[in-house]
Amino acid sequence: MSALIRVHSLVVEHPVRTGFLRRRHLRAVDGVDLELRRGEILGLVGESGCGKSTLARAIVGLTPPTAGGVLLDGVPVPGRRPPGMRRRIQMIYQDPGSSLDPRRTVAQTLAEPLRHTVPAAKIAHRARELLEMVGLGERQAHALPRELSGGQRQRVAIARALAVEPEVLVADEAVAALDASVAGSVLNLLSDLRERLGLSVLFISHDLATVRGLCDRVAVMYLGSIVEEGPVARVFARPGHPYTRVLLDAVPSRDRHRSGAMAPALGKPGGVGELGGPGQLGGEPPSPLHVPPGCRFHPRCPQATAVCGTSEPSEERRDGQRVWCHFAWRHEY
Repeated sequence: MSALIRVHSLVVEHPVRTGFLRRRHLRAVDGVDLELRRGEILGLVGESGCGKSTLARAIVGLTPPTAGGVLLDGVPVPGRRPPGMRRRIQMIYQDPGSSLDPRRTVAQTLAEPLRHTVPAAKIAHRARELLEMVGLGERQAHALPRELSGGQRQRVAIARALAVEPEVLVADEAVAALDASVAGSVLNLLSDLRERLGLSVLFISHDLATVRGLCDRVAVMYLGSIVEEGPVARVFARPGHPYTRVLLDAVPSRDRHRSGAMAPALGKPGGVGELGGPGQLGGEPPSPLHVPPGCRFHPRCPQATAVCGTSEPSEERRDGQRVWCHFAWRHEY
């Protein structure tokens, strides 16, 4: 599959005040290279604060890059996108309650984007089609957001994104605020829409089990950089980066629990942020204001050696996987 979106050497910095009249730049995204291919669902995972949402906003064009850029079909995505490019990439946010106008009915919410693409006489019909597409009906069309459940509100948000017939959906923790059963139905909807409409989806999540069931490929982000990327089946079966292995160990698994694979190997207490669970990881992530030299994961990595603290790892490739680690795949379990 060809790349629809290509992120190249992307850097996003934010000015921050660290003392009296002292300003510094926090590098939220640091030299990311990534592809979203046509018709695929790409998962993006990592701890809280690693830069996932900032990367998503840069891809959509809501946050301007400091360096590098984002290409959509070979054309740069500008900070202020022209209407045609705006329609091609749409974003679905975590909390539909805050992204929907509480004073507008569902029909009015869908009519707003349709005004720019559909003749006035056909807006109501197209709105009904969109609601049917996401599993809603006439009753929800006349409801206000507060009268809907969380799952229904998220379906409305998806319908609104589809109103302009985009090629790419960026779903930023789109099911994180939903109950498990409701989240499952929304995930099934996204998978079905990908098949029916040929959409490409960037799916950002902290839930690796969800990513495993939904996505074709996965990219693992740590402290602003991608540390591993590849097909979901291969990354989950043979992760090449120690950080990926820790995150995977946080996913409940009878086989892994029975073999005791990762806990003894890593042997350091501590949580893994929002990806918590039985996985073992020492300490909190470093501040993006003080990125460690060499491999940025080395202060928390139990397999680190002297070279990890002095030299940045180069890219290693195997069977479609890319890993940035000095000892990629050398400590497999």
